[in-house]
Amino acid sequence: MGDRTAELMVIGEDWGDVDYYRKHGGFDDDRVNSPANRRLKRLLDSIGKQVSSGEGRNKTSGVFLTNALLCLKSGGLQGDVDPQCFVNCQHFLRRQVEIVSPRVVVTLGKRAYESVVSSFGLVESHLKFRDVVEAPDGLELKNGCRLLPVYHCGNRSTNMNRSEAEQVRDWERVRRALRRAIRWDLTKNVSLSDGHVLLRQWSLEDLDPLIEVGLDPRIWQHTVSCLESPAAARDYIETALDHQRTGRLLPFAVVDRRDAAVVGGTALGNASAKDRRIEIGWTWLAAAAQGR
Repeated sequence: MGDRTAELMVIGEDWGDVDYYRKHGGFDDDRVNSPANRRLKRLLDSIGKQVSSGEGRNKTSGVFLTNALLCLKSGGLQGDVDPQCFVNCQHFLRRQVEIVSPRVVVTLGKRAYESVVSSFGLVESHLKFRDVVEAPDGLELKNGCRLLPVYHCGNRSTNMNRSEAEQVRDWERVRRALRRAIRWDLTKNVSLSDGHVLLRQWSLEDLDPLIEVGLDPRIWQHTVSCLESPAAARDYIETALDHQRTGRLLPFAVVDRRDAAVVGGTALGNASAKDRRIEIGWTWLAAAAQGR
């Protein structure tokens, strides 16, 4: 529920019970909503994320809200849930995380945390939940999202485990993680240009120009790769496009803007959001373009 392009996903335990859903038409009612929901809004406010449910419609900006239990339960808002129900929902919960692909995932409480960890096949059972909550950087999921568990903001957890003031400090980790998080999508078509050179995506229409300039052995005398034939030139372009489709590299044809001639190639790759790093390389230039 919320912004499907969100940078922050918050995963609670469950959606509540069938009777509440029927009574309120699937929306939270500000007049009767739970202390946990009101506290969650304050915690989101504390990191600059506003969530409102006015006029009968839930509205979020930059936040996606979901739960580890993706079906409705019975027995009231505080009703118990069969643990197997959380297991049954794990596959679908992981798909939600992968589809939204937020920068940061926050889990409310131990059950939600365990569901996410299990759904991604992480082995963190040796860690105490308190230690995970207090870890500055949390965990990294296999799709690159940062997982930051916090204590549930319901009355029981707030009274027994974590005061609201302590929870505000826990959520500061979330604010810091959102500021640090970098996401590169190397599958997108990007062009870069100044007054002299254009960097753009390769295409098979570049095959003849590549053959014309790229079969010069002087280009490759100090490199580990070499274009020796038209077939190798075609393979070079097809491999570049394949690497872009899979997100391994963002390869560019280097084009001289004076005459629109292909004069070389370069790429961005080996991106690591965790380390705030991306490499520039795989560069070559036609002999006539070198030294300009």
